[in-house]
Amino acid sequence: MRWMPVMLLAACASAPSRAPRGTKARDVPPDVDRDYAIWLGGARVGTAHETERWSPAGVILQRTEAMRFLRGSVPVAIATVIEITADPSLAPSRVSWTERAQTTRHAEAQRDATGWILVDDTGQLGAIRLPAAAIPAELAPLFVRRDGRFAGPVFLPARGFAAGDGRIEPIAPRRLIAQLAVNTVGTAPAPGAANAAPRAIAEATIDLGDDAMPIRVVDGEGVIATRITASDAAIAFRPVDLLAATSIPLTGSPSETSPAKLSASTEAGTARPLRASTLGAAGRAGRPSDESHGAAASPRIVRSSDESHGAVADPRAGRSPGEASSALLGSRGATAGSSSAHVRRIVLDGDLPVPSLPGQAPQVTPDGMELALSPQLAGGLPPGPPGTDRTREIITLVANVHRRIAPDLAAAPSSARSATAATAGDCTTFALAYAALASTRGIPTRIITGFRIDGDRLVRHRWAISWAGGAWIAIDAAFGAVPAGGDLIGLAVHTADDVGLLAGEAALTHVRAARWK
Repeated sequence: MRWMPVMLLAACASAPSRAPRGTKARDVPPDVDRDYAIWLGGARVGTAHETERWSPAGVILQRTEAMRFLRGSVPVAIATVIEITADPSLAPSRVSWTERAQTTRHAEAQRDATGWILVDDTGQLGAIRLPAAAIPAELAPLFVRRDGRFAGPVFLPARGFAAGDGRIEPIAPRRLIAQLAVNTVGTAPAPGAANAAPRAIAEATIDLGDDAMPIRVVDGEGVIATRITASDAAIAFRPVDLLAATSIPLTGSPSETSPAKLSASTEAGTARPLRASTLGAAGRAGRPSDESHGAAASPRIVRSSDESHGAVADPRAGRSPGEASSALLGSRGATAGSSSAHVRRIVLDGDLPVPSLPGQAPQVTPDGMELALSPQLAGGLPPGPPGTDRTREIITLVANVHRRIAPDLAAAPSSARSATAATAGDCTTFALAYAALASTRGIPTRIITGFRIDGDRLVRHRWAISWAGGAWIAIDAAFGAVPAGGDLIGLAVHTADDVGLLAGEAALTHVRAARWK
């Protein structure tokens, strides 16, 4: 699932009989079928069916996941199938991934002695930069069944084959812990900062039943998979609004101050007043805004940089922006990019550092993480290369994105690759499409994952920041706002590739509550 990368790693963890060590018929384990109900916030959002088909040649492991939910009032259905072929020693030789939503996407990877080779949905061949020892994360539980634990390189077929390090180990009788750390190679920390080592960004707890089979899996975002019978799996359920299920209530009432009254500790350096520009009401009305990007992780993984890292065409298949992990699109609430000179303040309760970005100035207080919000705030990022003002050029790029992409809450999740040709999508699609255009023009750009203020709640959202020649500015392409701010809360700065998206999604789970100051 898109918003549960570890669920894919953990939900099929089983520990009955040993994995085969020979090819004799009597050593071949029996075939296995498993069914799971997937829950979020007490509501059922999907069903997963897993099969193991054994023969003397090895095993074919298949996971079929059917997700049904609402994005606001728009119904969404996403079906994902991952199939893995491995020999009796569990060495994988083939992995296929298929996603069916409004359109169908497919990718297949094959391994030889030199590594993994991928054929994506366009039929192109390409080498994946993965060690030959890397395995699909869904296969790791079979190693646990054989060896009692697992540790090693893994990749996520449903997330553009993004690579990381997986670990599954017992922590108590009949309880396992699964962790996934995404490799941060290719992301860019702040200038002068050391490259961060991979961190555990997703975690799940697995409870085993009397038969040593998983009966319950809980990930860091509160998504729960429970073992059910095949007949229960066939029972229809009413889809839940995932926007509402993943939003954070915003309590209290807002108050406003002038940017001039900000203290030096929170102002974080305003380079010069930025003139707010938008595409106009017609360009913003009804634009999709908010997307849930699941996964549990630390936002400390990625820092912003002054380099240009827009989305680039990449032979890897798209992810599933969290697979229905990572992918709840939000509402179409208030427009972004207010030109008001007033500053609003909000206090977050959580356990993460918040970056100083265009449109926001964070300050740690006894009450929590306090944020000043205004499109007039320049943030505290290191400056990019000096140059002429490119704000008008950026506005033109955003207008081009709006002409090409229509808001569609039911569109399949976008990947860094698919967004370059998308004609419909959500906030991630808009942000990635803009980043791709900015990259071709040599405009340093990063993607931001965070929240947007939508009335009395915070909803998940993505936008971009770009170096405009004299300052970093926020660009909310989904709403046509340049510069954006005042209603945006950025939690993670990352690159526009699939690994960056996965790392960015991690920060969302670290905010527990929010209130107006």
